[in-house]
Amino acid sequence: MDKLSKWAVLLTALAMVSGCNDSSSNSANDSDAKPELPETPDVPETKVRKSLMVMIDGARYEALLNASTPNLDKLVLQQAYTGGISGTLSQSGTSTVEGESTLWTGSWHNVQKSGVDGFKTVWQHLKADDPEFKIGLYPNWPIFDYLSFDLKDIEHKQAFRSGTDREAEHVNSKLIAEKILTDDYNSLFTTIDMVDYSGHCYYGNSGGAWSHDYIETIEEADEIFGYMLDAVEQREAEHNEEWLVLVAPDHGFNRQNDDDSVDCSHGSQDIDAKKIWIASNKKELLNEQFTTPLKSIGNRDKDGIYRYVAQTDVSPTLLTWHDVALQPQWEIEGTSFIGDLGVRGLFVENAQENGAVEIHFTASNSLPVQVLLNGEEIQIIENAVAGEVYTFQPKLDVLEEGSHQVNFTLINNNIPKSVSASVTILDSVDYDDLPFESISAVYSFDGEFTENSVVGGHDLQKTGEPQTYSIWGKYDRALYHIRQFNNDLLLEDTFTNTDKFTFSLWFAGDGTSYDPAIITNKHWSSSADGIILAQLNNQLKLQVGANNEGSCCFIELPFTASSTTQEWNLLVVSVDKTLPWSSGEGFGVMTFGVYDATNVLHMGSVDLTGPRKETIHTGLPFLINNDHAQSYNTGHAALIDELVIWNDQVFTPGAIATLAQAEHSVVNKLAQQRATSTPAKLTAVDYIGASPNLTEAEQMTEAFWQRRRQMDELKAKLN
Repeated sequence: MDKLSKWAVLLTALAMVSGCNDSSSNSANDSDAKPELPETPDVPETKVRKSLMVMIDGARYEALLNASTPNLDKLVLQQAYTGGISGTLSQSGTSTVEGESTLWTGSWHNVQKSGVDGFKTVWQHLKADDPEFKIGLYPNWPIFDYLSFDLKDIEHKQAFRSGTDREAEHVNSKLIAEKILTDDYNSLFTTIDMVDYSGHCYYGNSGGAWSHDYIETIEEADEIFGYMLDAVEQREAEHNEEWLVLVAPDHGFNRQNDDDSVDCSHGSQDIDAKKIWIASNKKELLNEQFTTPLKSIGNRDKDGIYRYVAQTDVSPTLLTWHDVALQPQWEIEGTSFIGDLGVRGLFVENAQENGAVEIHFTASNSLPVQVLLNGEEIQIIENAVAGEVYTFQPKLDVLEEGSHQVNFTLINNNIPKSVSASVTILDSVDYDDLPFESISAVYSFDGEFTENSVVGGHDLQKTGEPQTYSIWGKYDRALYHIRQFNNDLLLEDTFTNTDKFTFSLWFAGDGTSYDPAIITNKHWSSSADGIILAQLNNQLKLQVGANNEGSCCFIELPFTASSTTQEWNLLVVSVDKTLPWSSGEGFGVMTFGVYDATNVLHMGSVDLTGPRKETIHTGLPFLINNDHAQSYNTGHAALIDELVIWNDQVFTPGAIATLAQAEHSVVNKLAQQRATSTPAKLTAVDYIGASPNLTEAEQMTEAFWQRRRQMDELKAKLN
């Protein structure tokens, strides 16, 4: 019964009581008096829900706690993490592109698919749910240049491009405050960038993210945030609205170096680069995902940071606030920290068996858990206990041999939560069956650094005087190259313009350097034509760019970083321009395999969308340990051994594992083949001017001496 019906019943009862009292000895005036009726209560009008998301770029958690932030102090703060789960498919760089795309999608950057059929942002989901929903995206840094999300339906979007101009950030945020005070938006996003610049040692701050100047910059960012928070509070006071305010950084900063020198950068999987925070103004709505870090959890790495709320949780929280139900096919990895809960602490790791994975989650209730593999149900879990970790090994017998990026979605309490994994079902390949005959170049760096071990092949070229040294490598000697601009080793690119090719190399890296090119035929920029293989701290990134088309078509995989000893990882890149895309709407697929020093194979693949089948070939030579911009990371040292070019070949996971496990080098294998091959038989035809009067043996002898005379004549001419 609604409130108005209840009042109608009450009025009827009062009328009946009044009629019964008519027979009593009341005066005429009393009998004429009308009964006093209660006032009809006001039915509260439902408030319009709106939202504001603010990203404070590069604001470290501990530094924030040490700063005076009266505006952020009005919000509820919780420690959080970014950068995915270290050592898994989700491991992502702790940088702005990766962090911002994670805030926008609810999925880790390295898991997100590229292109039209890829992951959608929270803004696209909100717009699809209500085409009249009004969104404004106003970052300071030009993130639109680096992400390829389809945002054509978002009417209001503009990057301020303020750079290091601190005063401009005040002006921009006051402009956002003015937009909040209008009725033009249901949801707004913006960033405050000055904290990141301070951490990068700008503004004369030599102490980076570990200085008092950095803390003072956080305090100034709080002042800037206050303009917007004041506008929200004013809007709520003057209109029938309630606003959800969410604030989070994209990343922290790398730890100080061991010698106490300042590392003015981020991007690594260091705990201080991964550790961030999330703040909200809705204390009364926050559930246990935000308020209660997990006690029982399936992954306690990184000082137990995965117990806390995740950067992926922001997007589903915003959707829940706006009454948009999460859908399994969105593959959102986060958990809303308002509303009901499903499973928490969801992790996947590769088991010891070939092609097997283990999944761990912490149950928040005792309801059944439905498990989907790539959208199809594979099992129902009935015996999970609230508050405890549940571990199981799903059946993957539906997968064929090869490398697969698979998605597991667990639905509990009608709430989906996803996790993705790279699963490799190895095919059996014998070492002798590898396509050694297709090799056009092997650079073993055993002797002369530029020498190609394949007879007749192209040697490496030099520009200037490359700074090269010989060290012990995977099998014999290896290249130790120190980057100095325009002093390079060049590999002529004779293969990226073919339909199929593979190149392999052994690599040892320190796990701390960010974005130095290992080998590339392009400028460093992600949106430039060409292919680049680069180190991003303790992961490797392979990407194909296309001029002015943003960041797309990349694979990021972990590797074993060197510490006290050199740890060699086999890297194998294959391109097949004739292979159909996963969507079936085009052709061209690139695969990347890393067989690390712990004997674990990591695999990934990506469709070469747009014009990338063509832009992978730039006409420029490959540079080793540099890129054609000639402007980044001078002095970086690269350790490379046995770079091999395999023509017209694509390596399977089994072939990569076989090559990695070989006891001897490719150079050794080729030498064995040459030693055991049967010399070509000379015939009478080999003898120029053959005479039928000579026996076959005599013709072969004459042919030998004829060739000998030709060689002597050629030497004389050359001299």
